[in-house]
Amino acid sequence: MKDFIWINGRYLRSSEASISVLDRGFLYGDGLFETLRSYQGWPFRLRDHVDRLKSSARELKIPLTVSFKSFHRVIEKLLHLNRLEDAYLRITLTRGRKEAGFYLASPSQPVVVVQAAELPDYRSESRKGVRVIVSAAKRSVTAPLVRHKTLNFLDNILARAEAFKQKAFEAIWLNTNGHVCEGSMTNIFAVKRGQVLTPPLGANILPGITREVIFELAAHLPARQGRLRHRIRETNLTGQQLTGADEIFLTNSLIEIIPVVKCDDTLIGSGQPGEVTCQLQKAYQSLVRLAN
Repeated sequence: MKDFIWINGRYLRSSEASISVLDRGFLYGDGLFETLRSYQGWPFRLRDHVDRLKSSARELKIPLTVSFKSFHRVIEKLLHLNRLEDAYLRITLTRGRKEAGFYLASPSQPVVVVQAAELPDYRSESRKGVRVIVSAAKRSVTAPLVRHKTLNFLDNILARAEAFKQKAFEAIWLNTNGHVCEGSMTNIFAVKRGQVLTPPLGANILPGITREVIFELAAHLPARQGRLRHRIRETNLTGQQLTGADEIFLTNSLIEIIPVVKCDDTLIGSGQPGEVTCQLQKAYQSLVRLAN
């Protein structure tokens, strides 16, 4: 298996690539990343991911001069070099080398890395559904970094470890106001009486790319028994409202849409993937095929 990556304009084997030990991404987690999928060689929603990366880079004052077209060309070549079509893609941006100071300073050269690798297999979880837990930790409603995908990822890793310890797929955070916000690597949706609900951005969550795709897809699901289409309502949810939902599902760019059939020790609905979730899964796959 080939393992080429792209780093600051050069295609290298991962064993040959390096960054300085003085890089601020290494020293302080001072950087950003995006993960996405390619389908049959096509990077799905790449423009949205690049736009989010650039927006966060502007806010955190990290220079980023690589254009969308350049990222697209790099990914195309990496997929070819690594002989991949359906792949996991990651873009990493660090502020670069800066020898001293706890301040947002412009470096001499930021570091940009693009990787393409084999996908994790989530087919079983997607088909059968998963169990989640509500994390013992709480997410601050004022934490400034949550809405960005930063390299400061230890909170997420610890939450994920908490889930694995309890033999669960994902840990869901409540925020410090007691409302559901998101999972350690996912956005979360609930369905109650046919209405699709999800926490608002004001709950201090990551504005997920797949989350936005779900908004688009839900508006076009077929109406049922004369009801309106499944437009999504952003609303604060308590943990009790979450476990009382008829359906729950998780989203991100790698897992796509995964049903939740159990939260802590409570079955969700019938304990099987729900009707709306399955409709959205089918709609998502249709969208992916059209995008290619």
